[in-house]
Amino acid sequence: KNKLIDLCDNNDDVLRYDKARLSLRGVLSVDNAGRISITHTISADELNVNGRKIVWSDWDKYRQKYFKNAVSISEIDLDNPGITYDTFDISILKDVNTQNKIVDTVKGLGQKYYSPLTTVRTMKKEDALGNSAFASTWHQWGHGTANIELNPLKLNEKGIKRIYELSEIGYSVKIPKGKEIEYVITHEYGHSILNIGETLPSKSRNFVQADFTDIKKARKEIEEIFGRYATEVSQHQREYDEISKKLDTKFIFEGVAPTDDERETLKKAKEKLEDVKISKYSLTNIDEFTAEAFADVEIGEKPSEYSKEVNAVITKYFGKGNK
Repeated sequence: KNKLIDLCDNNDDVLRYDKARLSLRGVLSVDNAGRISITHTISADELNVNGRKIVWSDWDKYRQKYFKNAVSISEIDLDNPGITYDTFDISILKDVNTQNKIVDTVKGLGQKYYSPLTTVRTMKKEDALGNSAFASTWHQWGHGTANIELNPLKLNEKGIKRIYELSEIGYSVKIPKGKEIEYVITHEYGHSILNIGETLPSKSRNFVQADFTDIKKARKEIEEIFGRYATEVSQHQREYDEISKKLDTKFIFEGVAPTDDERETLKKAKEKLEDVKISKYSLTNIDEFTAEAFADVEIGEKPSEYSKEVNAVITKYFGKGNK
């Protein structure tokens, strides 16, 4: 009985325990060690409805905070598909586990941060063909909205394997195995909060009368962090490359293998670089730096100090724990 009660408490989105009966929406199983688990069997339509209500409810909180004279979205409107229509649609992603992870990640981040995110959809197949991105995010700042598009040709079993490979070689944030979908969504959610490279609208194009004060302050602070980050990474990379090149040259042209001390020096130079560097992708531009830093803190295995700085700025201006 206690195990069932604990199970219900830990899966209250699909289980309800009311002493008289157990209501189950999913597959209940017990492994050889006696551990109880549940596999969700929510339909794609239900997931889309849940997703729409999550992003619109969170967007309403964003509106109340940043839009002048914003009228609150009523509960009845959140349930009305004519209002929220198809702003959350991931049906084309056939793997239910992937769909669940997307919804759960958006929900979890929305509980912690203010974001103008209103749309999470898969790309049209014609747009996805030949597209190297796993996902993309853009804003309509004049309307106070942000949109995430997911590449259905990338978010499959093969693509998920590739995400982890990129993490392992340092191209993207170092993440635990099994967190590939969460990484993609978290990275894009970071973009949704404040994308620095996008131009904010003029007063006449600011149709919702949004207050961009926090956006501007956060952008300025992160620009300063990015400048320090790029400089330090470049310095450590140069030091590592110089040591590595010297040892390689000595071995190739003189046939002299590195000594233990030289190997140790090279190792320390690499460790110093890796302690600072978030990922290779983070050096692309300031927006990828921000999104990678955000994902690094949220799900990375060993967040960089620079990632923590960026997250502190985002939390200061957009954290829901702030007054």
